[in-house]
Amino acid sequence: MSHTWLVVVFGLLYAAVFLLGLSGNLAVIYVVATRRRVRTSCRNVLIGNLAAADVLLCLLAVPITPLSGLLRTWPFGEPLCHAVPMVLGVGVYVSTLTVLAIAVDRYFVIVRQFQLRVTASVCLLLVVIIWLISVAVSTPLAVHQKVVVATRAHSLANRHICPTPAAKNEGIDISFINKSKRAQRPLTSQYKLLG
Repeated sequence: MSHTWLVVVFGLLYAAVFLLGLSGNLAVIYVVATRRRVRTSCRNVLIGNLAAADVLLCLLAVPITPLSGLLRTWPFGEPLCHAVPMVLGVGVYVSTLTVLAIAVDRYFVIVRQFQLRVTASVCLLLVVIIWLISVAVSTPLAVHQKVVVATRAHSLANRHICPTPAAKNEGIDISFINKSKRAQRPLTSQYKLLG
């Protein structure tokens, strides 16, 4: 590597993000889980859920993304090639839906002036529904992902990769990705409904 110092700097930055993100979010989960007074508010339970999704992202995205980019290969095997994109999708969807739920909760508290109080059991049911929706929407990522060997005359030729759409931009023969367009249809239809 010609830029060893750059790799070291990014490695230290990723390590700092990993340690701070993991410890901070675990602290939030601990406080929400152990303090009864904190659990009485649906908003606090949702913040704990947001922290759980962030822990998931810290454990997978922060170490695997830079390593696979730095090594320019996929050394983690076929099972993780299926699991990592799905789990990252679940983390992003849980975060997004949890922030949406917090916004709706705040709307009812501010605009409706406590006319609708969300009980702890309803809040926990909402958390379960958020996770179920997130897993359901992200499952196609696991089903259609696979490790392939880059075949073109390219710097990645004969290396195992777990390709993303960005791999297509690098000129890698990933014709199987067209098959994974089926996995993207549910997501595309959701965005069409929004706009």
